Amino acid sequence: MSNSQKLIHDYFRFFKKKKINDLTSLLAFDVKLTDWENSFNGKKDVLGEIKRIFSETKKIDLEIIRINTIDLTNYCELKINMHLKDDTAVNLKVIDIIELNKDSLISEIKAYKG
Repeated sequence: MSNSQKLIHDYFRFFKKKKINDLTSLLAFDVKLTDWENSFNGKKDVLGEIKRIFSETKKIDLEIIRINTIDLTNYCELKINMHLKDDTAVNLKVIDIIELNKDSLISEIKAYKG
């Protein structure tokens, strides 16, 4: 496993366990997050969105189907099951394209719902 893939595995492990402080250390100051509904720019806004997701969920089950890496770009196929606090569940198939910068920090996340 490359260093890039290890970082991506750490990102998803921290996300699954809702470890916001550990996630913070992986994000570049100017990180961008784009998903199928919204776009967020900068570490503060991206972390705000992640915290919002965490506040609405009791538990996150996340399965990495595969990660393919080309240079600093990681293509990640995921299954995510979010158990919400209102006792409903959201089951998603997601493709994340995660870019790393030269400092090995996450600089951009593009999430596509399958």
